[in-house]
Amino acid sequence: MEELTAMLPTECKMPDLARLLASSIDRSFLMNQLVGSETRFPEKMLIYRRNFLRLADKVVRDCSDARSAALLIIDKQKTSTLGIADGPAIMNIITNKLEDCIITLRTLFDYLDRIKSDTPGFPIDRLVKRRIEALNDTIMDVRDLIIPRIR
Repeated sequence: MEELTAMLPTECKMPDLARLLASSIDRSFLMNQLVGSETRFPEKMLIYRRNFLRLADKVVRDCSDARSAALLIIDKQKTSTLGIADGPAIMNIITNKLEDCIITLRTLFDYLDRIKSDTPGFPIDRLVKRRIEALNDTIMDVRDLIIPRIR
């Protein structure tokens, strides 16, 4: 049990992204965005917006789920209620959710590249494009650091 406990997290430094998740008040706005309630936008832009929101929401949910699982395992360790099978099972959830988050984030950046190349359909400021590219490189570095070690 000591070996197992040594591999488990004892603190969580993941940011709380709960504020980014849609509350019940915001769900109607999000739903309007997803179904494209605004008819003044071209169809292609509505499709881009729907998919972008869907992917961004998935990233936040996966990261929040991983954080919740990490907090659960930390709490179980502090209260001495962590069973032998609990540790590996919860760590598996954390790993899977983080992997899903990173892969979806990479997909989101690929999607942004596609949007950037379609400037007549969805114009993006040059400075914003550069910021996106810088973040994309960082995400790829994090992914490359984590994913080979997971398998």
